[in-house]
Amino acid sequence: DWKVSSLRSWIIFLKGELGDSDTNLRNALLCCPILLDGSSRRKVKHRLKKLHSVDLPVLDNLNTISWSADEFDNWIRFQKKRSKIEYLQKELGLNDTESRVLLSEMPALESTESNKILEQKLKYYMSEFSDSREDVISLLLEQPSILDLSIKRLVEPRMRRIRFAGVSDLRTISSLITAEDDEFLHFTFSSLRNQFSDVA
Repeated sequence: DWKVSSLRSWIIFLKGELGDSDTNLRNALLCCPILLDGSSRRKVKHRLKKLHSVDLPVLDNLNTISWSADEFDNWIRFQKKRSKIEYLQKELGLNDTESRVLLSEMPALESTESNKILEQKLKYYMSEFSDSREDVISLLLEQPSILDLSIKRLVEPRMRRIRFAGVSDLRTISSLITAEDDEFLHFTFSSLRNQFSDVA
């Protein structure tokens, strides 16, 4: 049941979610009566938030609000993956298969902020390799799990040591970024020692 004040607040909320348009609000209420079901307010709020998170027009996808929880959650996961595939294809020129290979190695990128995280990571690798799309593609396809690693906590510190050690081979770099700590330290220490031995 609705009280007048709570119904008014709910209508204002819905109108804001639909672009502050009376026409959009009217069309939404006509095609999706569940929006005025007082017992479904929490469910509607949650699903509207999810629809916004995948950057799809809410009005065009209001029918998903009445779906079962499993059906809706599976659809949202699919939309998130599709948006990442499209982003990888646009930014790196990858084909569908290459994009899916990379995404399969990124279990950490399932949050609402996942697209932003993916964008930040690709920008980092592009800047690290002098905006060479070919180098970044080679690096990622050689070791897709690199995209699942923390840039700040792991990749940046390792890349500084890799560069200082004079390592430039992409395959070696990709292996070092994902190597165990002992293996990484042993390799870079040996490279540095060889450098100084050559100078001496």
